[in-house]
Amino acid sequence: MIPPFSRIAFATLMAAVFSPCATQGDEALTLPKLPALKVAAPVTFPSGGLKPGLYEAKPPGSDRSLLIQVGIGPEAPDKAVAIVPAGMELKGGTVPVKSVAASGNGVMNSDDGAGISFSVHGKPFFTALAQSGSKPIIYPVYGPGGQKMTRAYPIETVEGEDRDHPHQRSMWMTFGNVNGIDFWAADPINGEKPHFGTKTVVNASAEGGPLAGTLLSEVEWRDNSGKLVLSEENTIVVYAVADQRVMDVTITLKAPADKAAVFGDTKEGMFGLRVPSVLDTKAKKGGKIINAEGIEDDVAWGKSSPWVDYSGIIDGKTVGVAILNHPDSFRYPTHWHVRNYGLFAANPFGYKDFGLGKTGEHTLEPGKKIRFGYRVIFHDGRAADAGIADSFRAYSAGAR
Repeated sequence: MIPPFSRIAFATLMAAVFSPCATQGDEALTLPKLPALKVAAPVTFPSGGLKPGLYEAKPPGSDRSLLIQVGIGPEAPDKAVAIVPAGMELKGGTVPVKSVAASGNGVMNSDDGAGISFSVHGKPFFTALAQSGSKPIIYPVYGPGGQKMTRAYPIETVEGEDRDHPHQRSMWMTFGNVNGIDFWAADPINGEKPHFGTKTVVNASAEGGPLAGTLLSEVEWRDNSGKLVLSEENTIVVYAVADQRVMDVTITLKAPADKAAVFGDTKEGMFGLRVPSVLDTKAKKGGKIINAEGIEDDVAWGKSSPWVDYSGIIDGKTVGVAILNHPDSFRYPTHWHVRNYGLFAANPFGYKDFGLGKTGEHTLEPGKKIRFGYRVIFHDGRAADAGIADSFRAYSAGAR
């Protein structure tokens, strides 16, 4: 087994790829269609065989140029991304492109041995910790204004924070019942229990880029005897959006070759975060939950929706976080385990608890996979101010 984060491979490929290179006049790229949006947003699309690098194009009908990064990490050399500016419409079609030199990487990463940190335009975004409690987590997480956007407990002690549910560590992905094993509540603070499981990073690599950087992790889910329950491939793409902090998280779960993985029907899951206590709607300090249909606060719990936003006031400034569910994701639109005490999680399995009148149990046959896709946006203002509905249009239009 490879010790987590002790053999992190930071590719030097990008330094070569994004160095100055000659313009190729006959190169072209097919752009996706996207209406003009209220906010700048990343959109991904096929690269059409262009070699990895940074390119410039002028979309039809626009007087502005668009930068395009071809190659999003080592596992997606055939994918392109553009940070589409607010107000720019993409009409689709094939356009000529020219290769350009990057003035620097908008997304940078570093490794301190315990975790990998990412920054956007020179400002810290997040650190991915190889292990905290019984699982890998992301902590801390900073919004565009520098505020910490997840609860610190139990990693750190912050005066005034709630000290409940210690297993809800900042930002994570687990589930409460896979073959009867509980990965959700498992945490040293909750004690040792025979049905608790552990998630461990066995390999990881990270890379920066002018418009996007990546963190690729291989993770094992094991029961308390050490037996493999699930294998996970986790890809985080970080985008160089100036006014927001944006990451795409794609999670692929695979059952072992010799045994099915049964996801039970429970509300205790799955991908999500715990907002700072000051944002909790129960605190009555300006916290607000809203989903794509306009359903708010406690009523949003258990509902299915393409996206949910949780916002409030930190140090006198209105900020928030939205989680968007990709249409290609398993059981889209997902249901939401989002609570007034600050829990904010996507859960496609908890049908009984959510009152659907049918089972949400799912059997993943031996060797088979399921995939989940999310875009997480940390922003200033409320959901409407931050253009979350528009951001979903960009996310859902993109190739995942």
